[in-house]
Amino acid sequence: MRGADLVAQALAAAGVRRVFSLSGNQVLSLYDALDRAGIAIIHTRHEGAAVHMADGHARLTGEVGVALVTAATGHANALGALAMAESGETPLVLLSGHAPYGKAGAFQQMDQERLARPITHWAATASSADQLPALLETAFARACAARPGPVSLNLPVDVLEAAAPASSAPSAPSALLDPAHASDSPWPDNTDDASAAAALAPSFREIASRLRAAARPLILAGPSASRPALHAALQELCAHTRLPLVIVDHPRGLTDPALGRAAHALPDADCVLLFGKTQDYRLGYGAALASGATLLQIDPSPEELGRYRPAAVGLLSDLLPAATHLLAAARALDPTPWPATDWTAHVQRLVDTPVAPDGAALAVPDSPDALHPWRVLDALAELLDQRERDGRDVCLVIDGGEFGQWARARLAPRLRREVGRHLVNEPSGTIGYAVPFAIAARLARPDATVIAIAGDGAFGFYAMELETAARAGAPILALVGNDAAWGTERHLQRARYGSHRTIATDLLPARYDLLAQSLGGEGLLLRDAAHIRPTLEQALASVDTGRVTLVNARIASVPSPAGAPP
Repeated sequence: MRGADLVAQALAAAGVRRVFSLSGNQVLSLYDALDRAGIAIIHTRHEGAAVHMADGHARLTGEVGVALVTAATGHANALGALAMAESGETPLVLLSGHAPYGKAGAFQQMDQERLARPITHWAATASSADQLPALLETAFARACAARPGPVSLNLPVDVLEAAAPASSAPSAPSALLDPAHASDSPWPDNTDDASAAAALAPSFREIASRLRAAARPLILAGPSASRPALHAALQELCAHTRLPLVIVDHPRGLTDPALGRAAHALPDADCVLLFGKTQDYRLGYGAALASGATLLQIDPSPEELGRYRPAAVGLLSDLLPAATHLLAAARALDPTPWPATDWTAHVQRLVDTPVAPDGAALAVPDSPDALHPWRVLDALAELLDQRERDGRDVCLVIDGGEFGQWARARLAPRLRREVGRHLVNEPSGTIGYAVPFAIAARLARPDATVIAIAGDGAFGFYAMELETAARAGAPILALVGNDAAWGTERHLQRARYGSHRTIATDLLPARYDLLAQSLGGEGLLLRDAAHIRPTLEQALASVDTGRVTLVNARIASVPSPAGAPP
């Protein structure tokens, strides 16, 4: 038994079937141990892509995502993606190789723990082989805390290769390795702590009473509400209370084009429940709420309660049991469903109001240089609707940037209808993750049509991962909106400095379709309106045959829409 074998056995005991990784000297023994344990290694072309894949896997499956990278710069390369997982509240364990423990001047020595600590829930470095099972147990528990997030565990090469007593091996899955039972919440087992629930029952009753008494109540939920279990619980709550629910999981907040005109509801709301939604910049640090509105807050992090604006009722709680106990309090007030209100219908109409360009805006000349992005995405939406009518599963991965925002606007009904089935940008504003996320999605849902939608700037971050997709047997469709620019920055500069003042935003109109062909996939060039639908049909047919496929759509550089603020 080596330390590496203990790690592999602990992961197997936790139900981990797949690790996303890029190899390196310090983790060779762990590769050997994972292979012997029957755990698949999806090896990537960049460490950041490995973490993004683990992130996407966790979001779609509800499992803890596991990424494995090597030491020093390998670890450092993973940090940007790790920060996105922290912002998106994703349970993820990053395992990093490390220089020999306690050896000054060692090869690739770096203070990895200190680098990771500010952007993770927990960071540690193993000092001996026999402590590895306990460290992994802690890592999984911290990742699955009341507000989930990533953790970082460094594995020195000598610790991995050291002999370990057989008594150190995990004999069975620990309770803390099961995400359903790992929490730092007032309910340690998430559901069954009757004494904790009883102690908080008066607070739940007060929150329910205030929401019932309000004329214009509103629930704003954070990113965790997009996860299947919590979303289902919130839907059950809202089915009984008829309260309007808006999930805010995008850097633009309520002006996210997928939320229509939801921002117009905020100034009129007289009672707002922040359900795991922080008082961050997207709410003006609390100032975006009407001055006379009653603020209620349920959050698993004590520092978030009343951070900028005091809450009339602030309740520290894990979110999943909180939804259950709030529903119980609402039913205690009235066992029958609460009456439907014009206010709830009004908020829903605002959310459902499409954010679309008018006819004049769509009149951009359709030429080899100027397909309007809406036309491309409109055709895609129609094809996906037909695919689902035929009983086909569809999973969308939408990147940040301008083309991603056009996609959020056109595909908004699908994104709202199928929360938890698609992967989208979250509060960090990170871009470039679409292809790695899509690979993880296709591996998790092998029968789904998985489509990565990204602008040319965002796509370039991890373009080489198309080779990973082909090698891993994960046929995805990458739709690249190519305006030969860093579009968001270009439009921001024009708005601030004048229409002719753009600085370092130009890119080449590169042939990404030819790149896809060189990496083992199919590449299609789309550059005129007459071929939009036929090209997309050809691309979907190619994916159906098992080929990684990319459509290089030459689009006009036009600012993306946004849900206009009030």
